[in-house]
Amino acid sequence: MTRIVQTLASAVGIIGTPVDPASAEGSLIDLASEVAGLLPPGSIGLTARHEIVAAQSVVGVDANLTDTLNFAPISAESVLLSRNGKLLPQGAALDYTISGQIVQWLAGTGTAADLLVTDELVAYYLSATIVSPPFSNVLSTIFDGVDEFIDMGDVAPFRFERTNTFSLSVWLKTSSASAQAVFSKRGSGTSDPGYLVQIKSTSGKIQFIVSGSGNEIDVQGQDNVVNDGNWHFVAVTYDGSSTAAGTKIYVDNVVQTKQVNSDTLSSSILNTRAFKVGVKGTASSDFDGNIDEPAVWSKELTVSDVSSVYNSGTPGDLSAHPSSGNIISGWRAGDNDTFPTWADNFGSNDGAMTNMVAGDFVADTPP
Repeated sequence: MTRIVQTLASAVGIIGTPVDPASAEGSLIDLASEVAGLLPPGSIGLTARHEIVAAQSVVGVDANLTDTLNFAPISAESVLLSRNGKLLPQGAALDYTISGQIVQWLAGTGTAADLLVTDELVAYYLSATIVSPPFSNVLSTIFDGVDEFIDMGDVAPFRFERTNTFSLSVWLKTSSASAQAVFSKRGSGTSDPGYLVQIKSTSGKIQFIVSGSGNEIDVQGQDNVVNDGNWHFVAVTYDGSSTAAGTKIYVDNVVQTKQVNSDTLSSSILNTRAFKVGVKGTASSDFDGNIDEPAVWSKELTVSDVSSVYNSGTPGDLSAHPSSGNIISGWRAGDNDTFPTWADNFGSNDGAMTNMVAGDFVADTPP
């Protein structure tokens, strides 16, 4: 008797082995490495990961098999049939059709020659939903300290007012003793409104400024330098209180003792400057080193939030962060990017790599 079997195609699975529906639903299979091996060269290109949406075993009653299975595939491409270990496309002697939520398997022209009682058929039911590949971090972006930066433009999501909560996080590596801007949405002048995260030239420590026109919060971390040539995680947070007490600076998951240089913020910080990474204003305090996994958040990150981003010293998948819904924008700084663009993985605020080359994506990342 010919068998039609719904199965999970896994690296350790045996084709033709029935799979319990409850255990298969939501499972992932990698078509590139596990199913494509059944395909003749050049026949079908399957490279994405898909999600199993149903599993069931069905046994045919005779050689001239006509059977219907109640599943809900999204499209014909989400159903594959294997006959004796070889995938068959639609239109082969053994055909299948999809009508609504019914998958119907037909024995070709209906003759006994089309389907033998010794044949083993395996049906793969896959959702059309693409599942993101496992997180990996193998690239960062290197800046030359001269004129290279990332420009996201003056867009509404980054136009924070002094009463808004927000946070910025990033991994960085530098050995430069110069002043270096990390995040900036303000001009180069000392009285320009906006916000700025930079490394101070005199100390190698993180400075965070939230400024109105001629009034500002200016705080500086006092505990850890970040320009020692090693990778460091940096986060700054702001609670919307217009006070220095409402700011925090973190280096490698440690809340820094703050030096308060100014605590006079009293006017709007709104401005029309572009949000940039690696430069202040138009051409000042250019960053010289590597930047990885920067993100902008619409909340004051808590100590617990920051600890989750720090992830014991190894960048993790921010989409799995407990506060991922508060990520306005997040960029991989190389991974899954195509020069000359930093793709925004959480919003629509892609970054333009300015005065840069494709070789600025480098295989140098936090441990």
